[in-house]
Parts: sequence; structure tokens; C-alpha cells
Amino acid sequence: MLYANNIDSKKRVNMIKFVNLWKLFTFFCVFYLTISPIQALECMVSISLIGSFNDQWNNVPPGRTPLLSTINNVVKKQYFYVYVLWEKFAVKNGQPAIWFDIQATRPDGKNYFEQKTLKGLPDNVKYTESKSIFMSPNYFKICFENDDPIGKYVFKIIAHDNFGNCSATSECAVNLVAAPEKYEALDFWAKANQDIVTSYYRNPQPQKLIPLFLGFCKAEPEMQKKNRNYSSMNMLMFFYRTFDANQYLLPELAKQANTLGQPDKNYAVYLLYYLNEKDKHLIESIGPDAVAFAGNLSKVSNPFIIEKITHPIQEDMLWTSFFATGEFAPIKMLADTMNNMSSGITPEQYKNLPAKTQEDSKKLLNGAIGSAAMWSLTENAKTHPLVFYYCETLFQRDNSDKFIKSCLAQVLNNASKGLSQSQPPKKQ
Repeated sequence: MLYANNIDSKKRVNMIKFVNLWKLFTFFCVFYLTISPIQALECMVSISLIGSFNDQWNNVPPGRTPLLSTINNVVKKQYFYVYVLWEKFAVKNGQPAIWFDIQATRPDGKNYFEQKTLKGLPDNVKYTESKSIFMSPNYFKICFENDDPIGKYVFKIIAHDNFGNCSATSECAVNLVAAPEKYEALDFWAKANQDIVTSYYRNPQPQKLIPLFLGFCKAEPEMQKKNRNYSSMNMLMFFYRTFDANQYLLPELAKQANTLGQPDKNYAVYLLYYLNEKDKHLIESIGPDAVAFAGNLSKVSNPFIIEKITHPIQEDMLWTSFFATGEFAPIKMLADTMNNMSSGITPEQYKNLPAKTQEDSKKLLNGAIGSAAMWSLTENAKTHPLVFYYCETLFQRDNSDKFIKSCLAQVLNNASKGLSQSQPPKKQ
């Protein structure tokens, strides 16, 4: 199954020094006022499980690099993305003229699918130079069906730069492999598995989601004993976002639910209900108790859709949502929440109030939520460059609230002192 998508294209990667051609080609001076120097078009094509790459592309400042990890293997019904990038194309009157075909071949060499004459870059952008990397507005969301043969699939891009009068080709491949026959619980506390949770967007591993969920179910009683304020919603948000991106795993989740006791079985039902509200056959396959539990959920709005932070646990849920996807929206909501401090009070101010009212308690909660958002942005921006980049973007935007902007300045200043030196590579 193939979905073609359109996104805004935007330059990326550090500017390269302008090459002055005047001394070499003086007699072409008039021509060069209207068309960029002819150069060899470069094309790059990558296969990834990261669905938020276009979101990163649009919300990371120029000069910063979005994160695109690539993959080698997928299973049937698992969605993946094919992204196309350009560099060194000709520009005339601020516009390029790149068109491309995509050809996909099956393991037996036969045609899998083909699309022709796709636009390489959009017309609604003024291109002042072409030596940075630009992303095509056409990318592809693909999954293999049950009748597709196991083996290697090759995706080839054939591009032509009409203004530069040159062509370029690039290809990449992915292997369709068999799904695991069985799943066993992972050690939830092992560092490698904790890293999956806190950095899933950097290196998605959907094949480990079922084992990780089973490991979470085993570890959850211990988490409840260790922390009396513990809430399962934090981890359930992680599974909600990752299973949502990998819905081919939902039948296996329902199958595993039949082997679980309570409350773990209900956790699976909870996820299945909100991930697949229109189709209840998976919940029905778990049994009448699951159906009864799901019936009660119809009275409650989806807790995984957060429109405004009203409780501290929602901040933790937004962070696990970001760790699962790398999306911009959770970071923006956390940044907006810092505005709570402008109308809130600190614990010290609350303590010194002579007569405490319900409104004072509300202000105390607002202040605590706002300051917690600021602290978490600062700490995570130190270890997650993408968080730092998103905060930079919010700070640079003209429509940012003045109070939030001043908070972002503090976040960026404090985070830059501890920001990890290991940055994503310029090209992946």
C-alpha cells in the first residue's frame, strides 16, 4: 500500500561559501543574473520508520540538522517512509525546475510500483541559493501486504534538473522479512530497554514494542511500591503513540492480553480501545470482561489527547509522547505552559499568605506546573539536541509570547552549558 504525501520544503544544512564566477565568466554576467550556475544535481533517497521527519524539517532552525535514522528490514503491514532530498540544483528567478520518477522493484526484479513526473520542489518558496539540502514535497508512506514476496525491494529515484540540464539517480533498498513467531518479555529495567523508551524517536524499534509492553506489565507492581505517586499513564502514553504508528501489532497485543492477569489485561484493553475505537473485534477476542471494561471507557474522553496541561502527570505524558515520536507539538505545549508562572505563585509565596483561599491553591498549582515545564525543557534540552532546536525555533518566532520568550531564553542559556557535544550527523 502506498501513500504519497506533500510537505513544505525548506533548506537545511550549513550554508556553503558563495563561489564568485565573475572573473572566470565575465561574458556570462547578464545570464547569471537570472539563472544560477549550472552544477551537477545531487539526489539522496532514504528509507526510515520516522514519520515525524517532515515535522522536524519544518520546525528545526536553518543550520540545524533534523534526525533521520534509516532501516534495513520491515515486516508485512508495517509502514515505512521513503524521503527524497536535493542538493546543487539550478535556480532561475528564484525557482528550480526539478522533476523525478520513482521506480520500486520486487525481489524477483519485477515492477512493484512506479510514479512519474513528480515535482521535486514546491513553487511557493523563493530559492536564493541551492547548495544546502532541500527536501522534496513528495515523500512516500508504504507498507507491504500479505501477498507480497519476502526479499529485497529497491527504490530508485530518476531526477532531471530542467534549468541545469542535468540528471541524477539514487536508490536505496529495504528487506521484507518474516515477523517474529513469538514474543517474550524484556527486562524493563535494563538500560538498553530504558533507552528505547527515552529515545525511541532516534531509533524506532517496533519489533521490541510487544516484549517491552510485557516487560512493563511485569515491572509495574514494583514501580507502584517504589513511588506512591506513581501513575501508569506515563508509560501508557508511550505505548499509545508507538502502537498507533505500528497498528499491525494490535492483533498481537490482543493475543498477548489473553495471557495477562489484572490490571495488565486492562492496560491492553485501554490501549486497544483508544487506538481502534471503530473496530471492537480485537477487544471482543479477549473476552467478556474486556468488553465490559471497554464499555465503561465510552464515558471517558481519550486521555492521550492533551489539549491543555491541567495536571502534572500530563507533563510527563507529553515527554513520553515526544520520546516516542520526536514531534514538535509536545515541546510547544510544554513551552506554552511556562506562561502559567506569570499568573501563579511559588511555594514560598503561598506559605507566607496569611489566609489561604481556593484561588491561592489554584495559583500554587499553576506556578508549579509552569516551573516544572521550564525545568524539564532545560534538562531534556541538554541531552536531546532536537529539544534544544525546537526551543530555538520557538524563541526565534515573532509571534511568541514575551513572557514565554524570556523563559525560553533562560532554558536555552542554561541548557547550552550542558548540551551534549554529540550532535546528529549532517547527512544520514
